[in-house]
Amino acid sequence: MAPLAHTPTVLIVDDGRVNRAFIRRCLSGHGYRFVEAENGQEALAVLRQQRVDLIILDLMMPVLDGFEVLKALKARPAWRDIPVIVHSSREDTAAIERALAMGCYDYFRKSLPPAEAKVLLPLKARNAIHAKRLLDDANAQKRLLERELQTAGKYQRFLLPKGFSGRGLDITPWYHPHLGVGGDFFDFVPLADERTAFIIADVSGHGVLAAMVAALLKPLFAQYIRDTASPLHTLRRLNHDLTALTVEGDFVTAFVGIYDPLRQVLQYANAGHPPPLLWRQSTACIECLATTGPVLGLLDDEDWQAEAQEVPVAVGDRLLLVTDGVTEARSATQRTALGISGLQQLFAEAIQASAHPLVPWLWQRLQAYAGGRFHDDVAFVAIDFVPPVWCRTLRLDNDPASVPEAVDTVVAALDGYASPAERQAIRLSLREMLMNAIEHGNLAIGYARKREALAAGTFDELVEHRRRQPPYATRKVTLTYRISPSQAVFTVRDEGNGFDWKALLGKSTPPVPETPHGRGILIAQALMDACHYNNKGNAVTLIKALTPSAAGQVPGSPMIPDNAPTSKGEEPPMQATSTIKGNAVVIALSGPA
Repeated sequence: MAPLAHTPTVLIVDDGRVNRAFIRRCLSGHGYRFVEAENGQEALAVLRQQRVDLIILDLMMPVLDGFEVLKALKARPAWRDIPVIVHSSREDTAAIERALAMGCYDYFRKSLPPAEAKVLLPLKARNAIHAKRLLDDANAQKRLLERELQTAGKYQRFLLPKGFSGRGLDITPWYHPHLGVGGDFFDFVPLADERTAFIIADVSGHGVLAAMVAALLKPLFAQYIRDTASPLHTLRRLNHDLTALTVEGDFVTAFVGIYDPLRQVLQYANAGHPPPLLWRQSTACIECLATTGPVLGLLDDEDWQAEAQEVPVAVGDRLLLVTDGVTEARSATQRTALGISGLQQLFAEAIQASAHPLVPWLWQRLQAYAGGRFHDDVAFVAIDFVPPVWCRTLRLDNDPASVPEAVDTVVAALDGYASPAERQAIRLSLREMLMNAIEHGNLAIGYARKREALAAGTFDELVEHRRRQPPYATRKVTLTYRISPSQAVFTVRDEGNGFDWKALLGKSTPPVPETPHGRGILIAQALMDACHYNNKGNAVTLIKALTPSAAGQVPGSPMIPDNAPTSKGEEPPMQATSTIKGNAVVIALSGPA
C-alpha cells in the first residue's frame, strides 16, 4: 500500500474518559493523530474546524447521542464519506443494525476483551481509512472525468451549428446530451445554386466514444455533400467510411436533405433514422418522410442499398427532424415510449400554439412528458420554409454592353417579390446608375466630353479607347443587391475618383441643371424610395420598398425575366420614359398593369 500523503486524524467520541484513553492506547503506534470529544455536539464542532479521516463513535452519550451524529454526517456532503466505527456498551443487535443502516462502516462492543481489542481495532481502523482513501481517489477521478466531459461537451456544442437563416430556410436546432457529450449530430451546409444541405445523425450508444464518431461526421459530411450534391451518394460514402472505422455492432442512423428554393423541392435520403415530419400549410396535414435505406456502418458497400426521394415544399411549410432520444422518451407516469405518433401529436400542438416559438415549446412539452428524465441523447431540428432573401454581388467590366444583362439578372431575381411597376422602376434606375459608374466613374468621361463625342458620332470609339488605357483598363463596377420580401437594396460602386453629389441630392427638391447633366441620378431618386451616396461619391445605395402580394407569384418560384413572353404571348413588357418639366423629373411607365 502506498503511504498516505498526510497523517490520518482519528476523532474519538465517547463520554467516558477511560474509554477514550483505551481506544487511544489500542491505536497508538500506528501513525495516527488523535482528537477527542465527550459528546456528539463537541464532535460536530471538531468536524467544522479540521479534517478528520476516521470517527470512532459511542452511541449512548449526553447532549447529542451517536445516532444524531450519524444523521448529521449524512446531511452534509463534506462529512458524508468519513468512515465511522461504532462502539457501544449495548448488547442488543437492534442498535447495531440501526447504526449500520445509517451508514457506519464497522462496529465493536465495549465488552470486547482488551487483548482482542488491541488486535481488532487497529485492523478495523486501517481498513476504514484505506477504504476512505480509495473512495477519495475515486471521487477525485470522478470529478476529473466530469470536468473533462464538461470540456468535451463545450467543444462538441461549439462544433454544432446554433442555427441557420437564409436561402429560404429558417433552421433552429436543440441538443441535450445524456452524459455531457453524446452521439447526436446535425449540420447545415450551403451549396451552389442557392441550395442548402442538412443532416441529422445519431451514433449508437452515448458518451465519449459516440461523441468522437459524431465529431468525425462533420468534416466528412461537409466534404461529401459538396462533392456529390446528392443525399444518397453522401450517405453511401459515409457508410463506406463508418464500416471501416466503427467497432463491430456500432452503427449510425442519418437523414440527409437538400432544399432547392428555386425549384421549391426537398431531395432526401434516410438511412434508418426516425422519419422526419413535414407539415404542409396548404392542407394543415403532417406527412412522414419514411426511411429509404439501412443504417450506416453495418453493411459493406455492395450490400448497402438505398434510394433518394424528392418532395415538393412551399413557403410556410415546416419540417421537424429528431433523433431516437425523442421518440424513445418514456412517459413519467405510464413508462410508454412517445413514438412517432406521439411526436406527430406534439408537433401538431406546437404548430397550433403559434404564439410560442416552436423549439422551446417542444422541449418543454417533451420534458413534461418524460418527467425530465431521458436515457439517451436528445436532438431535434425545426426547419421553416420561408421566402428566400437573395444577396448577391456582380462585377462588371467597363463595357456598357454588359449593363443590360446585369440588370436582367437582378430583375429576374425580383420575380415573386415585386410588382411589374416596381421591377420596371428598379430596371431603369439600375441601368442609369451602372452606366454612370462605367462612363463617368471608371472611364472618367465628363459630361461635356460625352456630349461632344455623341454629337460627333464618336462616343463608342471614345469608350473603347478609354477601356484599353491605364488606369481605366483594370477598373471594375461592383453591383451588390439584397432582396427580401419587404425591400430591395442595391449598391453600385465604381473605382473612379467620385464626384460632388451634394449639389444634386443635397436639397429636398432636386434642382435640374440647364443641361442633361445628372439626369440619371434624378431619375433614380424619383423612382426609388431612397438614394444615398458615400462621401467620396463613387458608391450609391438605392432602396425600393416591395409589395410581393402584387407580384402574383410565391417568392422562391422559378425566376422568369421581365421581357419573357406571357402565357398568351401577346403583351409586351412595360416601358419607361423620362422628361424634365420645370424643376422635376417626370417618369412615365407604359405597358400592361
